Amino acid sequence: MSPSPKNRIKLLEDSLSVAASFILTIYGITKRTQFGHQDMSKGLSELKGNELMWTFYGYSKPYALIVGMFEILAAVLIIFRRTRIVGCLLATSILVNIILQDIFYHVSFHALAVAVQLQLIVLIITWMQRERLMAGLQMVLTKAPDRHALSYGWLLSLLVGAFFIAAIFGAASLFLKL
Repeated sequence: MSPSPKNRIKLLEDSLSVAASFILTIYGITKRTQFGHQDMSKGLSELKGNELMWTFYGYSKPYALIVGMFEILAAVLIIFRRTRIVGCLLATSILVNIILQDIFYHVSFHALAVAVQLQLIVLIITWMQRERLMAGLQMVLTKAPDRHALSYGWLLSLLVGAFFIAAIFGAASLFLKL
């Protein structure tokens, strides 16, 4: 017995979500070692665009770790259907930044291609969630009854909590010189 077309679409969305989450998690985890110590013997004018960007990110380990934590947070949010839209929006904000940096700082074509492909997957997932996204936007734009506002309170708490954890971790790493 083959699955219905609606179930096939859900299976495709879930598969794309797992793939996107896996890649975002790898991106997030590798932030710890991705931007190693750079050779500071060259002057800024001597650096190529990608070397300048790597030097910038390599200078502040806490910043790179916080970006990595947000990539992992986006990955976790994308896995679950209830938080998938928020995860896709968070991932898009991160990925658009990465894509623009890859373009303007002349990072390798391979890195740019992976980021663009990942962003396309995230956009497809968002498109598959378009009815929920539009319903959520409509709820936000119109005065929603308090019962709807309370159902998203936990999500807001999660995001605020993640921000504070990232801020505390960043401050701690400054003192501990991670």
